[in-house]
Amino acid sequence: MSDRIKVRANRSTGELEVEGATQAVAEWWDRLWPEVKQFSKFHDDDGRDIASEPVASAAGIGQVPEIFGEHFTGFRSDITDVDKVLVAAAFVQSASQERTFTTKAANELLLDQNIKIANASQNVRRLIQSKRVFVVSNGKYRVSAIGFDNLESLKVNA
Repeated sequence: MSDRIKVRANRSTGELEVEGATQAVAEWWDRLWPEVKQFSKFHDDDGRDIASEPVASAAGIGQVPEIFGEHFTGFRSDITDVDKVLVAAAFVQSASQERTFTTKAANELLLDQNIKIANASQNVRRLIQSKRVFVVSNGKYRVSAIGFDNLESLKVNA
């Protein structure tokens, strides 16, 4: 089972998913990501990686606020628990060097704001099923382009 490697790439979004043993994943990632990155729409004309820049703030100006509560208030109040997890996940991901989030980190942000959701793990599974989130490695996820588009639709109209 540890010898099995699964690679999935989406050049239009610059997404690459590799599955397998740690050593094998690192080797394949180093080989393939530069190729995928080269054709990604997330690079400007100077070759700068736009995908690694922070997500736009809820107000649509600048970067994600440093405080989650400030970021969260930029979204509608009638969003579902699944969408609340997506908002928290995007915030965690924007602060992560790996550009990933964990279910625990997203749930803790929500709990810090006294936002209780029924089952964070189930909500992440629903996000994966709807392709708003994809699995990076065991327990680590990344918000997809579809997920970021969904977040834009959830923002409070300014």
